[in-house]
Parts: sequence; structure tokens; C-alpha cells
Amino acid sequence: MHGAGSGPWIFEPWRCSFEGWRVEVADLQAGLEVAEASMADYAGVVERATAHTPRPLVLCGWSLGGLAVLMAAERVRPDLVVLLEPSPPAEVQGSDPGLPLAFGTFDPEAAYGPFPEGVPARPESAVARAERKRGISVPSLSCSSVRCLRSGVS
Repeated sequence: MHGAGSGPWIFEPWRCSFEGWRVEVADLQAGLEVAEASMADYAGVVERATAHTPRPLVLCGWSLGGLAVLMAAERVRPDLVVLLEPSPPAEVQGSDPGLPLAFGTFDPEAAYGPFPEGVPARPESAVARAERKRGISVPSLSCSSVRCLRSGVS
């Protein structure tokens, strides 16, 4: 699952690295009104995208997609979760429920810096961003996980 402002195209070059595996990529914004999309909506996309996926099932999420995967994992029950620079749940970053929710969209390159050359960016949900900043609780994970950070793997 892709990160904020990105899309499923970000994983297309990865397909050749997983020979013998069925690799599916989902668009977290598919079928949603992005200006109103919440993190629960994104987690719902993860659930729907994996509803008929054969086992073993490995979910991979990058940034916002990592948090959406964590949120959906309890219902999806993957065999493994792989997180690439995930947006942290409240248990890691803390929470501030007093932060206001903002509706509409924002430009991810203005918020996070320019995307790499050749990687398109698109407007992202301000609601989902505000929810992440407020803190979203994911108290436990019922499967194995691997977390990859810029500085290494933990």
C-alpha cells in the first residue's frame, strides 16, 4: 500500500523482484472522495483489496500505507506485515486529540518535499493527515512484522 500523495505505480518496478509470488498493488484513493477520505477509509481499501487474496498473505505498506495496513491487519489477518517508513500509530508517536481535523486536500510535495524525478505526486486527504497527527491507536498486531526505516531494519 502506497504512501501519501503517491499511488500504486510506485510499486510497479518491484514486481520483477518477487518472481514466483503473486504481487497485487492497490490504490488507496480508488473509489473515495479524497477531500473527505479518512484513515478508516484507507484501511477499508486494504480490507477490500485483500478479501479474496490467497494465503500466505503478506501486506506491505509504505508511510501512510503502513498505518493503513496496521489498522486493517486485525480484520485481514495477514501472515506477515512489512512496513516501510510507516506513519506511526499513537502508541509510538503519542496522541493529541485536540488537534483540529482539516478537510480538503493538500499538496504532498509542499508538505513533504519534492518527490523523486519521474515519480508523480497527487493531492492527498487533509483529513487523513490530520488524523495521523492526532494519533491513531493500533495497540497490537497479531502477526509477525518487519519495519524498515531509512536508517535500517528493526
